Amino acid sequence: MSNWLPVLTLLSTLGANPAGETVEFRSDRYGVTLALPPDWSIAQRERDDRILVALIAGPDAQRPGVFACELALAPESLDEWRTR
Repeated sequence: MSNWLPVLTLLSTLGANPAGETVEFRSDRYGVTLALPPDWSIAQRERDDRILVALIAGPDAQRPGVFACELALAPESLDEWRTR
């Protein structure tokens, strides 16, 4: 079986959202819908293999957290996945 299957990869540093409120992010281009905390600001949308990049406010305004949702091919090995 080949590892060349489309995979949705979510890489994130998650912010706290105790109320559980969300806003919907929808990408018609990629056919993906995500529920995101309302205070995450969208920095990039639907560009190349990235569906979404959002910035997450934290204690240091100069170093926000980042959430990226991208499309990628499955790696050949778990080691490749870890180092990516």
